Amino acid sequence: MSSTPSDTADTSLSGTRLVVIACLAAWFVAAFGVSLFGLLRAGPSDLPLPIGVALMVPLVVGVLAYVLSSQFRRLLFKADLRWLIGIQLWRVAGAEFLIYYAYDKLPASFALPAGVGDVLVGLAAPFVAMIAASGTPAARRIVVGWCIAGIADLIVAVTMGVLSAPGRFGLLAGAVTTAPMLELPLSLIPAFFVPLSILLHLIVLRRSAEIGHARGVPARLGLDTLPQGS
Repeated sequence: MSSTPSDTADTSLSGTRLVVIACLAAWFVAAFGVSLFGLLRAGPSDLPLPIGVALMVPLVVGVLAYVLSSQFRRLLFKADLRWLIGIQLWRVAGAEFLIYYAYDKLPASFALPAGVGDVLVGLAAPFVAMIAASGTPAARRIVVGWCIAGIADLIVAVTMGVLSAPGRFGLLAGAVTTAPMLELPLSLIPAFFVPLSILLHLIVLRRSAEIGHARGVPARLGLDTLPQGS
């Protein structure tokens, strides 16, 4: 019995899905490893290059994978948009920054904007996912606005984290700094979860044009809805 084009496409996507899962697992292990061995810490007079590399390399690799791999693009367009939005509920873990601040282990200059911003974005995620599925005229604007707010929150958090770090670039650093952000378990946030959250926001922004395109089924598209030439 010969396989159909649909069967072949599904098999190919399953392989791509496994590769993506393996890459995510390897990325997480790498982030854990560099944190465990203290490789994210820079000297007091050095540029914060280690954490900068940890943040930027995954973003560059993710964008390149999207641009260069049609299979990766097909997988992303096959995924349920509601899931891609709702998974950012994990951002409520940013409340941990507020707990560290309460115990005088993180500075207010970083913990308050990063913690409050993450909690608000995370709590909104399930509701934004439901709004996206509704396909109402305002749904796309709400999703885009939420993504922009989510990315802005992460940019502010990273900026304040650098400015509140020990060393000559810590212009806002005082007696309490963001040094704990470069050690386990908090180091997994800038080295893994921050770039992953940004990539998810970018994917949702790329797919936001779907919302409301087909009445009643805006949140999940099949392969036939991919832009021509993808």
